[in-house]
Amino acid sequence: MSAARITLITAPHCELCQHAKEVLARVGADYDIEVSVLSDESERGSALMMEHLVAFPPGVLLDEKLFSYGRLSERKLRRQLDKTGAARPRPKGGRTPLTPATASTSTGLGVVTTNLGGVPPGRPRDQTVPPTSVPRP
Repeated sequence: MSAARITLITAPHCELCQHAKEVLARVGADYDIEVSVLSDESERGSALMMEHLVAFPPGVLLDEKLFSYGRLSERKLRRQLDKTGAARPRPKGGRTPLTPATASTSTGLGVVTTNLGGVPPGRPRDQTVPPTSVPRP
């Protein structure tokens, strides 16, 4: 698989553009992406904004197609990268980490653990962990 090409069109003094850069930095840690940053004041950036009808910055193009403009959704971008099959880099040592991130909530029926990702293939995404000692009424 090849790297997904992302073009970020920014404007000076743009808070949403800074947010988009932060999102792309986080996503870049998990996916093989190539990011190009262009100013909307540059000839190329301005032309891309006009061509793709980007109403306001930041504009995000994914593989030369408009993905979004305005506030960049990290979740939406990750979903799209998963759909397109963007290659994920392997961690050093060539092994894939299998430790999932989890969140636990205490309920009247016991503790429920929800898997937040990093699940090895073949395992369910959500798991309910039965309580070991829950007082019965």
